[in-house]
Amino acid sequence: MCTLRHAIIATFLLVFAATGFAVEWEPIESGMLQISEPKIDKNADAEILLWRTRIEDRDDRGQLVLFRSHYVRVKVFTERGRESQSTVDLHQVGKGQIRDLKARTIKRDGTIIPLEKDQVFEREVLRASGLRIRKHSFSLPSVEVGDIIEYQWTQYHDNELADYLELEVERDLPTWKLIYQVKPIDWGKYGLRYIMKNRAFQCDAKPWTRFGAGLYQTVYENIPAFKEEVWAPSDAQLRAWLLIYYEEPENPTPAKFWKDYGKKLYGEYKRDTKVDGKVKTLAQQLIAGKQDDSERLGAIATYCKTQIKNIYHPLFGISTADLTKFKAATKPSQTIERGLGTGGDINQLFVALAEASGFDARIARMVGRDRYFFDPSFTSAYFMQRDSVAVNVGGTWKFFDLANPFIEDGMLAWQEECVQALIGDPDEPKFVQTPISPASRTRKKRSGRFELLEDGTLKGTFEVVLTGHEGAGRKYALARKTEAEWEEEIKDLIKARFDLAEVSEVKVLNVKDVAKPFTYRCAISIPGYAQRTGRRIFIAPSFFERNSQPLFRTSERRFPIAFNHGWSEVDSVRILLPAGYDLDNADAPNPIAMGKVGGQMTKISVEMDGGRKFLVVERTLTFGDGGALLFPVEAYPSLKQVFELISKNDDHVITLKSLEASSGGVQ
Repeated sequence: MCTLRHAIIATFLLVFAATGFAVEWEPIESGMLQISEPKIDKNADAEILLWRTRIEDRDDRGQLVLFRSHYVRVKVFTERGRESQSTVDLHQVGKGQIRDLKARTIKRDGTIIPLEKDQVFEREVLRASGLRIRKHSFSLPSVEVGDIIEYQWTQYHDNELADYLELEVERDLPTWKLIYQVKPIDWGKYGLRYIMKNRAFQCDAKPWTRFGAGLYQTVYENIPAFKEEVWAPSDAQLRAWLLIYYEEPENPTPAKFWKDYGKKLYGEYKRDTKVDGKVKTLAQQLIAGKQDDSERLGAIATYCKTQIKNIYHPLFGISTADLTKFKAATKPSQTIERGLGTGGDINQLFVALAEASGFDARIARMVGRDRYFFDPSFTSAYFMQRDSVAVNVGGTWKFFDLANPFIEDGMLAWQEECVQALIGDPDEPKFVQTPISPASRTRKKRSGRFELLEDGTLKGTFEVVLTGHEGAGRKYALARKTEAEWEEEIKDLIKARFDLAEVSEVKVLNVKDVAKPFTYRCAISIPGYAQRTGRRIFIAPSFFERNSQPLFRTSERRFPIAFNHGWSEVDSVRILLPAGYDLDNADAPNPIAMGKVGGQMTKISVEMDGGRKFLVVERTLTFGDGGALLFPVEAYPSLKQVFELISKNDDHVITLKSLEASSGGVQ
């Protein structure tokens, strides 16, 4: 949901009397009660018989209000369906309210058991960064397999309109009938030219038919459930849904729309990035003594990342109270004075400092890969919600991420890499594809020094160093937590693979250091890591990937495969062998070649040091080089096989034998 230029539109609105959505329970055909099997999916635990949503924009006594009423009817087919559907959580975001909540259970013999009002529980589940989310929870009474459950409620959203409102078509359950009814505001009465438009994503665009005075309806039937898959594009790219929004009636060509939007973008940020004396003075201080463009831009970027606090970034720990009082800067010099700002403020400051230093710097706007794959034929800026900075250096546009200080120099957030960025211009805006970081920039460098005891226990210490997107993501996740919580998360991470492990001396480093890589170290003892049978010991020496599950486990695939970014792994494991043991076999797993995409290589050898034998394992893995991150469904069998081979290599077992056995004549 978005507000639609409310400050302008509200001045044209008349005051209407608000009328509620008085929805009674609809009659149920007797045959529905006796249905015992799903209609759409034979394996479904429950199916939605009806989901109707009515949406209306109003002026309620001078205030814009978005009303949404919902009517839901679900048939339960299995015990698992009973468990999952009998408890309902309704979430209200922002200042709106949930009212007129009713629910009931309908037994197979027609008996109706209503939900009592005192069985609805409301609590606040989030209040942060100006965002408030409340949850209404209730459990439908006496639900059994074969029952029908129904519930209805109305949501009131203050100061909002059904402008860029997303409507689900595919849900987590199969749906027999889905009805959307929409009553938009007639802006023509107030001299405004806006009309409501709609767009269908991943489904047919069903017609909207008139269903009363100013009310329109669309109906979808026999909709399969949406089933998520790992390593897939975003839900918005895959799930069937609708978008309704207000726009002027003209339908400009994509070329005209994006040109006009790029000019508008340029005008907006030129207004907000004015260079004044304070900006000029700081720019000269930052670039003084720097030898080339790279050093000068690097100095400006470092200042913006480290000396200006992003109020929404967890690194800086800005309190909720301070966030509620904060107002965006009106000019870059104000951001300098404050020493803090929004991500947009920091981007604008970087542009101003770069321009004061003689560079051509622009705000670049784009669609994040985590949200949607950019489609220029959709003439709307709805998905264009991410900004970075583009600087023309020697005729090439270089991109900078200033809002996230954890992103390393020369990289963007993974969502902004390898996407079309619109660079604003007063004459000829243009799209430029952002670069993608090579797999080597996102590296897991892991080293371990262990001793293998004769009973199969492995003990020792290890270190993990994460760079690039992996390091930035881990820092972001931990920045608001305490050091004790850091240590617990690392312990949980290890115990997820080795449940018997005893983990101690955990050290987590550089979580809040933007210049150094995220690192953790610990001591570990794992009973039964190796298996002893008679006079032989069997061990999987690839410690860091031991017991890891293959990325893909299902035999079939519905959606394309999409990785966030490429990555590399460099592992070094050194294991002191028990006295009196030697390798019975030292074969290494076969290397895996994936062409330009990457590959895996493991080397196993034995070294002598101080009269003791050490098993040495060197392992490397690279995946996603050259931006090979998106694969069609047809590639799934091959991709699945590759990662199964990787997993098999990582569980490769070698055998140690007792030297006493080899001299005793009987083995």
